[in-house]
Amino acid sequence: MAQTMLDEHRTPRRFWAEAVNTAYYIANRIFLRAFLGKTSYELRFGYASSSRAFRVWILEAKQVVETCKVSFDETMPCTIPAFELSGDDEEGTPIFEDEEGVVDDGDAGATAPAAAPAPSATSSDDDGEPLPMASSSLPRQQAHAEAGPAEDAGEVTSEIVPSRQVQRDHRPHRMIGDIHQRVTRPSVNSLAFFSHSAYVATFEPRDVSHALSDPNWVNAMHEELENVERNHVWDLVEPPPNYRPIGTKWVFKNKHGENGMVVRNKARLVAQGFCQKEGIDYEETFAPIARLEAIRILLAFAASKGFKLQQMNVKSAFLNGFIEEEVYVRQPPGFESTRFPDRAYKLRKALYGLKQAPRALYARLKSFLLKSGFVMGSVDKTLFLLSRGGDTLIVQIYVDDIIFGGSSHALVSSFAEQMSREFEMSLMGELQFFLGLQIKEGPEGTFVHQAKYTRDILKKFEMGDSKPMTTPMSTNTALDADEDGEAVDQKEFRGMIGSLLYLTATRPDIQFVVCLCARYLASPRTSHRQAVKRIFRYLKLTPELGLWYSSGSSLFLRGFSDADHAACWIDRKSTSGTSQLLGTSLVSWSSRKRASVSLSTTEVEYIAAASCCSQLLWMKATLSDFGLKFGKIPLLVDSTSVISVAKNPVLHSRTKHIDMVTPPETSAQGAAHGAPSHSELATQVAQQLVNLIAQEQRRRDPQEIGYTDFAALQPPIFTTAPDPLDADDWLRIIESKFSLLPRLTEQQKARFAAQCLHGPSGAWCASFLAVQPAGHQVTWDEFHAAFRAHYLSPSLIELKQQEFHALQQGNMSVLEYVQAFIRLLQYSPEDVDTDLHRAARLLGGFDPTLLTHLGHRYDSFTELVNVAIDMEQRLRQAHEDQQRKRLASTPPSSPSQRPPVEHQFPPHIYYLEEPPQQEQYKAQTEAQALAKIPVACEYPDVFPEELPGLPPDRDVEFRIDLVPGTAPVSKRPYRMAPDELKELKTQLQEQLDKGFIRPSSSPWGCPALFVEKKDQGGKRLCVDYRPLNAITIKNKYPLPHIDILFDQLGGATVFSKIDLRSGYHQIKVREEDIPKTAFSTRYGLYEYLVMSFGLTNAPAFFMYLMNSVFMNELDKFVVVFIDDILVYSKNEKEHEEHLRIVLSRLREHKLYAKFSKCAFLAFLCHILSVKGVAVDPSKVEDVLNWK
Repeated sequence: MAQTMLDEHRTPRRFWAEAVNTAYYIANRIFLRAFLGKTSYELRFGYASSSRAFRVWILEAKQVVETCKVSFDETMPCTIPAFELSGDDEEGTPIFEDEEGVVDDGDAGATAPAAAPAPSATSSDDDGEPLPMASSSLPRQQAHAEAGPAEDAGEVTSEIVPSRQVQRDHRPHRMIGDIHQRVTRPSVNSLAFFSHSAYVATFEPRDVSHALSDPNWVNAMHEELENVERNHVWDLVEPPPNYRPIGTKWVFKNKHGENGMVVRNKARLVAQGFCQKEGIDYEETFAPIARLEAIRILLAFAASKGFKLQQMNVKSAFLNGFIEEEVYVRQPPGFESTRFPDRAYKLRKALYGLKQAPRALYARLKSFLLKSGFVMGSVDKTLFLLSRGGDTLIVQIYVDDIIFGGSSHALVSSFAEQMSREFEMSLMGELQFFLGLQIKEGPEGTFVHQAKYTRDILKKFEMGDSKPMTTPMSTNTALDADEDGEAVDQKEFRGMIGSLLYLTATRPDIQFVVCLCARYLASPRTSHRQAVKRIFRYLKLTPELGLWYSSGSSLFLRGFSDADHAACWIDRKSTSGTSQLLGTSLVSWSSRKRASVSLSTTEVEYIAAASCCSQLLWMKATLSDFGLKFGKIPLLVDSTSVISVAKNPVLHSRTKHIDMVTPPETSAQGAAHGAPSHSELATQVAQQLVNLIAQEQRRRDPQEIGYTDFAALQPPIFTTAPDPLDADDWLRIIESKFSLLPRLTEQQKARFAAQCLHGPSGAWCASFLAVQPAGHQVTWDEFHAAFRAHYLSPSLIELKQQEFHALQQGNMSVLEYVQAFIRLLQYSPEDVDTDLHRAARLLGGFDPTLLTHLGHRYDSFTELVNVAIDMEQRLRQAHEDQQRKRLASTPPSSPSQRPPVEHQFPPHIYYLEEPPQQEQYKAQTEAQALAKIPVACEYPDVFPEELPGLPPDRDVEFRIDLVPGTAPVSKRPYRMAPDELKELKTQLQEQLDKGFIRPSSSPWGCPALFVEKKDQGGKRLCVDYRPLNAITIKNKYPLPHIDILFDQLGGATVFSKIDLRSGYHQIKVREEDIPKTAFSTRYGLYEYLVMSFGLTNAPAFFMYLMNSVFMNELDKFVVVFIDDILVYSKNEKEHEEHLRIVLSRLREHKLYAKFSKCAFLAFLCHILSVKGVAVDPSKVEDVLNWK
């Protein structure tokens, strides 16, 4: 070895002693095979030389005392025999000689327990260049070396200087280099590889600062960032305001080769996914992975067909998945940009650690395979198949590991090349090691085992030297809770059970006993650990056991099931076992304990057979994707009672407690699943067993549609119809839902529609079905006709027609009269079939006073309605003016009735001087008429008396996003006083007439209550939405602070304030969120079509609307806080212009203001003046007097 080192580096032979020292330094620290990453020192003594957990070394016996119960001999000298290098033997191998003259060879396992620190030596060659030498691990003694060949002149002796630390001659000259610089590594087949491996970092850094101190880890981090850049994962951008990027972290791990050496330092940059928020940084996280049964089925199928499977791996897998969400991450620690330290990386693709990373990778792989012509499995979504010219290619995905194979070698090679072009792949050749399974494919079949894993866990739990056992458990073992037994370490016990559970992937012989021991994970005792150790001792004898899948075997399905009745003597519950075979290959098995006590042997055997049947049907559906079709599938049981019950389901004492489901298609299923002869103790999957999993089968069968498919379309629930047209609307909606499921039968339509009827309508449906003949299944046409006859009877329609012909305005407003006219018009569309006819009929019902001002000639129905509403407002305003004049001309009868002294201001612009006294601070414009105010009088439609109905469709809709997994909340209505009930009925009718609410059959419902109005007295109808708000995702939009808003008013002296009328009701609720706004009252359940008061995110959504409307005017001459608008200017002329712009914006967006509240000088409890902004003194007094 020393000679090879000298020849490789072209070093003169005078450095022979240094080469020998270096060779021994390396030989004493490495192995030719893997030893779990331990040094020779650790293997001999059990701990590292730097460890403080020293154990006792017996000098005479030359061995370590393993037990912790040892008496220390303090008279024994604390020394260990020293070793020196005495020379070479006849074969040129250095020999160690201890103090007693005992000669030992230089094996790594016989290295001295306490090796001295590594020295270093430096010399020069003939050219005078310094030659750095690697450190040596020999003891601090003078080394003797033989002279070189005859041509070398003289002998060279180097004095070895002791050193406490290993000196590095390759410290990094720059810790953070160019991340685009490629990182190279020597080839494994070259001699330089071993030199490289000797100098790679063997430690794993604690943090990034520790890693930056070593150039090898710096190179590893460069390599990771190069992968990120090469895959175009991110862009360095400015993060959005108020957005906190997700943190990143470095994860460091050493990669070991087959010989146990550290061959690579791997640094992985991961995102701190625990900081992500659902609905903001990610939506879905689930990514399908292959089941172990699916892997075994593929192995058995490939072995039967005689083709070998290949394996490949996607490099930097998660960096290939595109993400849909907008995600920002911080710059990697230690690699922050000096130019843009405040920027963040916007992700194009997924990063390790993100919650959606596995799903994004699966979506990318799935999309590519489907575009390449593959067909995805109908049951297993990780299975993809490609058929070309009679050849088949099968691909199975497990996260970033892909196994594939096919009947054509050209097709397999083409797929590998195609994947390598699209992704950066690691082609691993034939399948040998997958998910811990060792796979050996040969001409006679495939052998699947876990021998390496078995030996590893034996060594991990120190059971490698235990006495082997021929069985995993004793026949007379009866485990119980053993509450009086000695408790053992839970962590160790759970680790042993977890290791054994994964071993059951290829070892069905230990399935039952491992599951039996796993029942006592919560409180393990000594008896339980002894039972687990018995399993390990059995594994010591049989580490090579596995599954054999023979080639050329016929492929047919069959299953076995068995159960023991009340075998557990503690709780008398039963355990069932099943196994399923594909030909002669065992591909699936199970051992389960029932959750409840079985009342008979027949019951437990029957349920075990049903479980086996369920697995067989899943396997049948999976194998159908492989092109295998099965007719009769035998299910072998050893119970004649189960066979008899399956063939003839009579009701007797053994089966009357078993829930028998009536089969929907007995003849078809019975033909598909016949029974073998009883002499074989076999029975076919009987139709009653199929019924137990019929729902699952229908879900997987695309030709069968159940109510769950219909319910996914969210059909409306119908309870009762105050208006007959509501019933007609419900029928039309249900028929539109049916049109989305074209394979529904007429009988299914009737059944599904009946399940949407609740309350009174549900009672009617039950009575309707009760009178049908026995065995008759109602069709949709019959149900439709009966429903219309009940809710839309001719007599009821005729009554509504008479009500329409007699309709007059009476005491209703114009808007209320028009709404009633349109509602009743639907019952008599043939009477007013044209627009002019509708206008004439509406005109005839107006109030006579209004009619005299309207005239009789209008071109359209819409024109008549607009003119009537405008005329009504003018007449009302004129009447109010007359009333005010009459009150003003009447002197007060007493001093107490005198009106307060008012401060006069210009009618439309207000110069604010010193604020008036507290007792004089009142609203000044209550009595002002709109017609007298310049600018504002030009926009009468912006100041209506009431909102004209539902608001128009806007870009901003109120939405209610719920926390995932929440159920609807429903509360009983609050108790109200008689006067409140009267007010409730009045306000409900008002909101119904305006179209703000409607009757509801929603499963949601919060109680309604009244809140006192602060401006003009009276009560406002509100809803206690606290239960709904508690499960609503909060909108994080921050409302502006009032003091900050008023900072914009500096220098302004002219102000106007506009208050929107019922601002929240001017935004619609998103259609799918309307049922969530439902509220319960004494008079029924209603739901809001407009944004209601009390909803948690209502202020934020209204601010979104107002900001979008006044975006160009904000902070120039407009300040907006929810529904309050303040217009400010420096002079009168400028203010008139600003006011017109604001009112034009309101008219354009059909936003309406409340005129009576637009003249107050108080804005948000503050008073404005040229001196600044002051708090309203009335509010100060309220705070001081509050108790």
